[in-house]
Amino acid sequence: MKKCSRIISIAVMLVLILCAGCSPSAPETTQPEEKRNETTDSRANTEQTESTDGKTESSEPPATEPPQTETTQAETEISQPNDEIERRLTEMTLKEKVGQLFIIRPDALDFSLGAGQIQDPSAAGMTELSSAAAEALKNYPVGGFVFFRKNIQTPQQITDFIASIQGAGELPFFITLDEEGGSVARIANNDAFSVRKYTSAAAVGAAGDTAQAEEMGSTIGAYLSRYGFNTDFAPVADVYSNPDNTVIGSRAFSSNAKTAASMAEAMAKGLKQQNIIPTFKHF
Repeated sequence: MKKCSRIISIAVMLVLILCAGCSPSAPETTQPEEKRNETTDSRANTEQTESTDGKTESSEPPATEPPQTETTQAETEISQPNDEIERRLTEMTLKEKVGQLFIIRPDALDFSLGAGQIQDPSAAGMTELSSAAAEALKNYPVGGFVFFRKNIQTPQQITDFIASIQGAGELPFFITLDEEGGSVARIANNDAFSVRKYTSAAAVGAAGDTAQAEEMGSTIGAYLSRYGFNTDFAPVADVYSNPDNTVIGSRAFSSNAKTAASMAEAMAKGLKQQNIIPTFKHF
């Protein structure tokens, strides 16, 4: 009986041992998801690489500076305006600035004249700067003057007239006229002046040689500069494409657009060589 009890006890102990062996193992200890992410980020931020000289360097690429652009001399001059011009503009009143927008006939300084008489080419014109006109110029500081044939008598007269006008203003004036060469030429078509005369722009353009147009501009510019002019209402850049447009006619260099453009450009170049400001017209 005792032997049977001992056998039963041993069997129970074996069962308990087998049950213990078949039970699931204890779960692994894991970190929460957020904690793992923090650990990974921290490792990535502190990661370093060993350089060839034994020093540690950050694995992040070095910051690059934006590419430098070259500044041309012309851009520098534009970005740095002339100090004298800036000073003048600062000192000018609004009335003076507005006046710079106007180029008038000298006759407009005579307030006793009506508009019709001022614009009438056959009426008498102002040929010298009177004290009253000089006073009017102080009150109405315009930007410049355009001279017509009735304002021009002789080389000495126009030279003195222009000099007196330039001496009466605080700022230099645009002194202009229409000297195209051909039918519209206030100086060349005045018998008191001994300057070269041109038949027409069309005659120059017919040759198709831009050098001739440049020479015409330089010749006209030379005598205009001598008398005191600084701006010419020329060259004519119109294309004579309409035979009915007799107002332009032979004043245009050509009926071909490319020829007219190249000739007008060449004449303007010649004027500029003599320090005369060209004006492409009509616009």
